[in-house]
Amino acid sequence: MPLDADGNVLHSVKLWCDTETAEENERLLQQLGGANGSLETLGLRIATGYTASKILWFKTHHPALWAKLHTVLLPHDYLNFWLTGERVAEYGDASGTGLFDVRTRRWSKTAVDLIDDSGRLWQALPPLKSAECCIGTVRPAAAEKLGLGPAVRVSTGGGDNMMAAIGSGNIEAGTLTLSLGTSGTLFGWSAAPVAAESDMIAGFCSSTNGWLPLICTMNVTSATTAVQTLLDEDLAGFNALLAQAAPGAGGVEMLPFFNGERVPPLPHARASLHNLDSDNFTRANLCLAVVESAPCWSPCTGGCAG
Repeated sequence: MPLDADGNVLHSVKLWCDTETAEENERLLQQLGGANGSLETLGLRIATGYTASKILWFKTHHPALWAKLHTVLLPHDYLNFWLTGERVAEYGDASGTGLFDVRTRRWSKTAVDLIDDSGRLWQALPPLKSAECCIGTVRPAAAEKLGLGPAVRVSTGGGDNMMAAIGSGNIEAGTLTLSLGTSGTLFGWSAAPVAAESDMIAGFCSSTNGWLPLICTMNVTSATTAVQTLLDEDLAGFNALLAQAAPGAGGVEMLPFFNGERVPPLPHARASLHNLDSDNFTRANLCLAVVESAPCWSPCTGGCAG
């Protein structure tokens, strides 16, 4: 979220699932030296969903607004700003910006300068704090609007997967969390930075002062919802159709890339159906094919048909 000096939002937010910035991300990736260079500089491979490409897009397409840029905040940081007036960021959520070295827990001047070497962006990055830190108390105007007392304190908080790790007890080695929502993520906790063999694994920081290497795909319940809507079925009807289909969906296979894909990095990919014939092309098989598509085409599971 780009803000001016007065805290006004300069432009609508481009979210992580917006793949319009694929070209900007590819440009930054090449400037970093490709996947290996990105791993060396940041500890991970930057992806189109990361904030860096969104900032470059904003600078390129809206130079007049760029000239007013004072602060860059992630959405949850902006909520904290609205509550307290404080502009800060947190290590876990900052890991997904593409501007942050996950191993040293610091903003990367190298990555920032690739987008803007004038110093404007570097000065616009907020200070970093741990998730448990209190960043201030609720502003009087916010307290009145929410019906809160003026002494209510606000902590820094963290990103969705980082908070999900805490909620699922994933705060020490040996635990894995699988989160299936619009996207799908699989992550585990580590006491030290993780040097993954694959650049598909992002070695993010956790919100418990450790690390949370994770892998993320962009199409899970977003894909099943698309099919459910197409067939005009409520959840009960969708589940009833699932129960009518045998595992394997009669050979029907789906690539569920409705939103492009983050892992593997295919931002321009599109969804498709395969192996259809006059016998297996049924509503039930279509429902099961989209449900089976998440594990089958995710790199989380190495032994599947994908």
